[in-house]
Amino acid sequence: MSNSHSHVIKIIILGNSGTGKTSMIHRFISEDVPNKHHPTIGIDFQARTIKTSSGRYVRLHMWDTAGQEQFRAIIGAYYRCSAGGIILYDVNDRDTFEGVSYWLEMLRKNADGAIHTPIILIGNKIDIEKSRQVSFDEANKYAGEVGIRYAEISAKTGIGINEAMIRLVDDIENHYIKGDRACSGIKLGARLEYQDNTATINHNKSKCC
Repeated sequence: MSNSHSHVIKIIILGNSGTGKTSMIHRFISEDVPNKHHPTIGIDFQARTIKTSSGRYVRLHMWDTAGQEQFRAIIGAYYRCSAGGIILYDVNDRDTFEGVSYWLEMLRKNADGAIHTPIILIGNKIDIEKSRQVSFDEANKYAGEVGIRYAEISAKTGIGINEAMIRLVDDIENHYIKGDRACSGIKLGARLEYQDNTATINHNKSKCC
């Protein structure tokens, strides 16, 4: 299928190890999650073309980062190249929620857009409701206090992922593209041939640089 995208948008995905970052990306990109998963080593990369709420086609370059402390120096270089960020935690593991403040601080300190970088906090694994340690209200309140969006998803079932992603991409489009603000994490696109990696989200349904 022939298609085009107006911009390439770089998004960094952050969070403690074991929160489901890689599974979320695989579900978003291919609507599938690998049966066997190994921790990300350093940085991994996935891409998908989507249509924003305004009708603009954009190409997302999604940088999947390792949560382990020994890789944090490597990840640092990628903050500056990002137009937006996703911080993921596990709603069933309070320690991963406590780690959100670190990732938020690092992103806002080092990103090209600094404090204005669009960010969404995402609580994953809501399909395991009986083990929940962080309530929606608590996490949503925290997100409001620090000025970022909040959403909850299940990488296992796919619930909420498309909706969360389009909210973030719309924020990036509104702030940088429509607002005509420069960002090293956004480049002009080009006409290309796409096969399985081109998709449009149904809005009616609930190396660096």
